[in-house]
Amino acid sequence: MDVVRRTFDLDTIALLRRTEAGRQAQAAAGAPLPATPDEAPFSAELSDGCVLVMAVDRLTARDAQLLGPSPPSCASTQLDRLHRQ
Repeated sequence: MDVVRRTFDLDTIALLRRTEAGRQAQAAAGAPLPATPDEAPFSAELSDGCVLVMAVDRLTARDAQLLGPSPPSCASTQLDRLHRQ
C-alpha cells in the first residue's frame, strides 16, 4: 500500500472491511487513517465488502476529475484483483 500511496502522493490509503465492531483496516499506509469511508475524501466499494479509502491534502482539479465520485471501473477491478491476492 505504501508504494501506491507514494506513487500518487496520497496522505493515506487503506482497505477497510466491515466487521461486527465497525470497520477494520485490512491494509493501510499513511496517516491519519479514516475510521469509516465517510471520513475519507474518496472511497470506492470493492467486490468483497471492502472499501478503498484515500486522503490527500494536495488535490489538484485534474486529480479530482480523475477520481470523480468513484474510481474508474478498470481501476476498481484491478484493486479487487490485488486485494484478493
